[in-house]
This record gives sequence, C-alpha cells and structure tokens, in this order.
Amino acid sequence: MIDLILNDHGGLTIAHDESDLTDITDVEVSTSSGILSLVGNSVRRPLSALKPAMMEMLEDGMKGQIVRLSGWTISSRNSVSVHLVG
Repeated sequence: MIDLILNDHGGLTIAHDESDLTDITDVEVSTSSGILSLVGNSVRRPLSALKPAMMEMLEDGMKGQIVRLSGWTISSRNSVSVHLVG
C-alpha cells in the first residue's frame, strides 16, 4: 500500500507499508506528465500521475514526509524533498 496525502494544511505526506521504500529521500514530479516518483539511494519507484489540482499545491524544494506503517503503528518517519522536473 502506498497512499499520497497532499493538502494546503499538512503539505505532502506519503504513507506506505513496503520495506523497500525505507531509504526514500526525494519525491520527483514531472511537470509535463504529472508522474510522481519516489527516489532513494537504491530505489526509484514511479507512481501514477497527479491531478492538476494536486500539481498546483506543489512547489519545487518543498519538504514533505514519508511514513512507514506496520498495521496501525508508525514504524518510521522521514523527511523528503520535492523536486519538480521537466
């Protein structure tokens, strides 16, 4: 499971339960396609395209967080940086 939460109040949060995403440090979003990719030292995971309204909420360099869940418990929480790429 990978869920993306993006709003004006909390910014960007990615919640997941996948062990291979523990080293994610960055989020890249293509400005042309809207495709969001999770990026880390040993992984690059493209996800689906963001809706135009979601794209409008993003700013290059904004901070977000990635949270790993184990059931209802948070097992890790790390910061990520958002990069808009052409």
